[in-house]
Amino acid sequence: MKKLLLLSATLVALTSQARELTFYLGETAVKPGEKVVFTDVQKEPAGAGFDVVMAPELYLHSDLVTSNVTVKAECTSGQKIQMCAGGDCMSGTTVTKEKVRIESDQKIPLEFEYMAYAADEEAIPTVITNFTAVDPKYPNTEVTMTLEMNPNGGTATVSVTSVELVAVNGGLSYKVESPATLSLIDITGRTILRQSVSGEGFISTASLPRGLYIYRLAGSSVLSGKLQLR
Repeated sequence: MKKLLLLSATLVALTSQARELTFYLGETAVKPGEKVVFTDVQKEPAGAGFDVVMAPELYLHSDLVTSNVTVKAECTSGQKIQMCAGGDCMSGTTVTKEKVRIESDQKIPLEFEYMAYAADEEAIPTVITNFTAVDPKYPNTEVTMTLEMNPNGGTATVSVTSVELVAVNGGLSYKVESPATLSLIDITGRTILRQSVSGEGFISTASLPRGLYIYRLAGSSVLSGKLQLR
């Protein structure tokens, strides 16, 4: 009888573990209810204008295995968005994915993006989306975040909140206040460099072609803009 009581107590303890969901932008966890800004815009020539793509690296993490997560993305600025979240892709101004599976202590890509055609003189819109994730069996797991995709990026040198990134001959000189992930994206939208940075340092770009690139620094905040490699 004592063994049965002990086993029962153990099962209760295991099933009562705290369950927690967390949104991520790149390698950075998003605090519940936080607003994050993404400024990477990819533009591809198309007819008399260009195709616009904004595709942030959004993830959802779970501390325990679950097959029952509901993820909702609601574009409050009115644009049509798309999200796949490990299954069939769905699009609209509001997208809801149900019964999403996440392994214990793992994160899945939400595969979220905005795609649209724009004429040459047409302004690229700011796209604002509210996200909600919850395991319906455990309402206290509900988390929210707001993503603002703003096309107004920076310039070749960034000096915001103690972050500096400068293109110099043969490489990039950086100074960051806290650890971050630096990505370089070429004009085709391909990520050709991704490296963790901390403190001050130098990254050689001698093997990369000269030209214009998009940079992205994801750390305590997310910064992006353009760099001209020399």
